[in-house]
Amino acid sequence: MWNVKEKLSQSLILKMSDNHIILSFLKYVEQETIQRKAILEKLLYFDTITKQIDFMSSVFDGRTYEHGKLYEINVGLIGLREFESYDSFYANLLSVIQYIANKKADGLKVDINIIKKYIPDNSI
Repeated sequence: MWNVKEKLSQSLILKMSDNHIILSFLKYVEQETIQRKAILEKLLYFDTITKQIDFMSSVFDGRTYEHGKLYEINVGLIGLREFESYDSFYANLLSVIQYIANKKADGLKVDINIIKKYIPDNSI
């Protein structure tokens, strides 16, 4: 039987693991954004996307506790409106970021399995 301290420790390890996966995913999408910006440099959306990814990273790595601002994340909308027609993979990545932001803002658990579908094995 686990005591309270062991339960808290196990819970913390699981949360850290989830945060690690989320941060790895955010870093991966940031790299994908940088690659696309180099090719499609005229699109202004990449700066907005990068800023929103950086903000989300700061929430998940503990640099900020302003979770209420997660409601202002709109990369999913940008992905659907601007990229769905010719880069559906990238649009899906941005939709997953939107999913993460919405879940975290509402205080709900993020389904890590959704994220794992998009992270290359060598990114975690």
